[in-house]
Amino acid sequence: MAILLYNPDRKNKQEFLDEFVVRHWQFDEIFNDVSTDDMKYPGQHYMLLGQRGSGKTTLLWRLKYAIEDNEYLNKWVIPIMFSEEQYFISQVVNIWEYIAEYLEDTHNFSGLSAEIQQYAHKEDFEEIALDILIKYLDRYKKKVVLLIDNVGDLLDKLDRLEIFRLREILQTRPHLRLIAASSAVLDGILDYQQPFFEFFKMVPLMGLSYDESTALLKKLAEMHGETGKIEKIIRETPSRIETLRTLSGGLPRTMALLFQVFVDDEHGNAVNDLEKILDAVTPLYKHRMDDLPAQQQKIVDAVARNWEAVSVKELTQKLRLESKVISAQLRQLERIDIIEKRTTKTKNHLYLLRERFFNIWYLMRYGRKEDRQRVIWLVRFLELWCDKGEIERRIISYVEKVKEGKLDSKSIEFYGQVYSFFEKITPETKFMVRESVPIYIAGKMRFSEKELDELFDIYLKKKDWKNFAKVALNKPVLNTAQRKSVYQIVDDLSAIHEIKWPILEFISTSKDEEVLPDSVVEVFILIVLGVYRYDVILSLIENDTEQVNKLTDLFVRLFSLLEPAIIDEQAVMFFATVIVSLLAYKYPQLALSVINRVSAVHGKSFFDKVSFCYYAALSMAENNEEAQEAMKKLGSELKEPILRLIAVIDSYKPKK
Repeated sequence: MAILLYNPDRKNKQEFLDEFVVRHWQFDEIFNDVSTDDMKYPGQHYMLLGQRGSGKTTLLWRLKYAIEDNEYLNKWVIPIMFSEEQYFISQVVNIWEYIAEYLEDTHNFSGLSAEIQQYAHKEDFEEIALDILIKYLDRYKKKVVLLIDNVGDLLDKLDRLEIFRLREILQTRPHLRLIAASSAVLDGILDYQQPFFEFFKMVPLMGLSYDESTALLKKLAEMHGETGKIEKIIRETPSRIETLRTLSGGLPRTMALLFQVFVDDEHGNAVNDLEKILDAVTPLYKHRMDDLPAQQQKIVDAVARNWEAVSVKELTQKLRLESKVISAQLRQLERIDIIEKRTTKTKNHLYLLRERFFNIWYLMRYGRKEDRQRVIWLVRFLELWCDKGEIERRIISYVEKVKEGKLDSKSIEFYGQVYSFFEKITPETKFMVRESVPIYIAGKMRFSEKELDELFDIYLKKKDWKNFAKVALNKPVLNTAQRKSVYQIVDDLSAIHEIKWPILEFISTSKDEEVLPDSVVEVFILIVLGVYRYDVILSLIENDTEQVNKLTDLFVRLFSLLEPAIIDEQAVMFFATVIVSLLAYKYPQLALSVINRVSAVHGKSFFDKVSFCYYAALSMAENNEEAQEAMKKLGSELKEPILRLIAVIDSYKPKK
């Protein structure tokens, strides 16, 4: 990112001039005035007024170069640029000293500084220094245009009398002309009792127009080799330019910062670019927050986290402060250009951070890792920037890259949060997102009944049993039509896999609505057990203890519904498979609970059939002494199968 950012003075001059593609009319207005004024009399002084990043510094440098390059002006006008950090200035005389040093170093005004310094001990040193400076300017037939950035910082260092003195000099001495810049409207300009009231001609640097934005984007595209892409956007979807203008506030610097992030189709590169950008602006924005009083910081925090415009009433509820206190602070924040007020037809006006990129930085820096606020700005952008088809394409591309291992963990997490926000996408795409994002993000995604119904039907028709099973875990109740579909699936699976599980036969033959469990999760167990082993089911959700408990609880309920006549040898082996799976996945206490609960329903005869599972679970539980005592009571006919079962479990590697 080399275009129109933080230090335009560090670029080579030709590169700078080539990149100056906006703010032309402001430049023309000021330069035409400067170039047609012979400075025989005090002239008009200018104040560039705009947010940080609006191009004030760039415009000052452009004026400096224009004066230097003009054959007529460069013979008698000397532009002097003051740095943004004017640490050396605390008195008006320091301005004359700086000018003297500059003229000596760059224009051979030999002896000027030395002559001024010999009077440093005088009480009227400032007046003497100015007279000497004017004398030298007359001797060399030169005039000076002062280009001062962040002039408010300079004026803050001067006392009231010195500010009046500076105004007097600028009003009476034709040798000096001031073109200043400020990011906020200064009190001294608005208050008629202040020295600089109505002194400057104000040149506001508003957000870029559509044409200016287009010109800037073309230049950015040229510099980054993206001309074809930007030309296509301008030609086919010009509304995208308005979207970028809105998010950037029309600030040239912010548009330049965001440009590469939004034209980059490779998720990893884009998020890395964004991290670098946010890191680069951190000192600037942190300084802005640190300068605010504590109460204003609290209000800015609440507004920033909300992202969209918020009312005083909403802020009152969030901050537990009186509305009059919040309103007063919001007015102060408006005045220093941090907050923007949007009027409504009622008295309930809305407030948001004026610079949206400042808001982006704040959310990314201070939003909690699991807080979706961190990415809501990008969600809103993409909803406007992309049509539905492109959003779907981006999501599918993301899912594919995750599966292929082409994204780093930061990109997976960042874009996973972004895509988990979208609602206007197909349920299947939304489901793909949930299956690809980190668990803590997936856990916050919710599907409506309508979406689950649609997914249920999609995977039913595709016979995608794995995803059908996952969807079923999220869907609470079957409707009649779905029940019929389930019956058909059971029949199909039984035929295809030639499986004759008693449970499958039970579901195929029991058409009684009151007998069948009405939870889709329970039906899911019935279906999947006809195709997969129980350990495969657990492998799908092994990192989610809550889901494991839920699944196991439903299994207990299901098995408890069976009639004793159905619990034959195959059913017992099936039950044992479930227990072995739980033990293999290190859930011995849960396995014991399952055995006890089902035995409580079906009695001692059932417990006797599965007792070897019980003792195996007991021996793997934490209380090994109890297991050892219990094992002593067993006969050899049970000890041997139990030990064999434990050995199998110990050597068992869960299938992934």
